[in-house]
Amino acid sequence: MKRSMLSILFAGLALAVTSCATREAATYVAAPAALLASPGIEPGWPLTVVNGTFTSTVYQPEVDSWDGHLMMARSAVAIQPSGRTQPVYGVVAIKAITLVNKQSRTVTLAEL
Repeated sequence: MKRSMLSILFAGLALAVTSCATREAATYVAAPAALLASPGIEPGWPLTVVNGTFTSTVYQPEVDSWDGHLMMARSAVAIQPSGRTQPVYGVVAIKAITLVNKQSRTVTLAEL
């Protein structure tokens, strides 16, 4: 899977995730416009998105299984609202159908 596609996917998840530890983080959701507007961006890992009210960090995903069609993965996340000294940690679980284009060496995620 192309690194930039994963970067955009997980940047979006960083902003939409709610932590296992608290539902408080759900109030800090915003659109990752800067990342989504630039699909060629290669920010590297971990991905960090800063908003005026919080900072969210998504760590490199771990693919648990992939049979060429169905992918199961997970990624650690940290959300730190401004004013708090410690982030709230959680895990994002991902299940997606993959559409593989061997010629262009790309994978598209569907039914995420």
